[in-house]
Amino acid sequence: MQQQYSSFFEQPIIHVFLQNPEHMKIFTETLDTPSSHNICHLNETFKIFYYRAKIYKYMCSLIYFFSVDFDKRARKQRERYRMVLDATPSDAGGMIDRIGNYDGQLEKTGETNDLSSHISDEEMIKALQKLTAKQNLVLTMIFSYGLSNKEIAAYFHESPQNISSIRKQALKKLRKHYTDEVYDRKEKSHCG
Repeated sequence: MQQQYSSFFEQPIIHVFLQNPEHMKIFTETLDTPSSHNICHLNETFKIFYYRAKIYKYMCSLIYFFSVDFDKRARKQRERYRMVLDATPSDAGGMIDRIGNYDGQLEKTGETNDLSSHISDEEMIKALQKLTAKQNLVLTMIFSYGLSNKEIAAYFHESPQNISSIRKQALKKLRKHYTDEVYDRKEKSHCG
């Protein structure tokens, strides 16, 4: 039979469908006893399989093209807004030293690169004010400057694990503020 319908069995979707033992069993039962019930059962099984295969292919394509598009956007962003440093890489001092100088220049002009200056949500600003100064500074260095735990640890002369712990504690406090204050308040206003 496979020789007679070789082009049918060579199709990739049929090949993958018949690799599943359950599908192969349904297929052979239908060939052995081609009743309307068996044919319907085979058709429904294949429809479900084909639908899932289409969804899987669509999701794979979506993920692939989204990642390509994301890389293009990130590259374009990096090329447009290159980081300009006053000192050359051969000068003494690392990235932290340059950022410290840069922050001082911003404060002279009245601007700040504090994390709360980038946020418009009043509740988030309140939550940030509940953090310790060190937690706030660590989050600012991570999210405003894009520094790694290792770079921040070098700045504070601490271990990267400690910086990671401080970051986790700060994010936990922010989450707790939102669940306790914001969501509870919204829930009470909707329920009562």
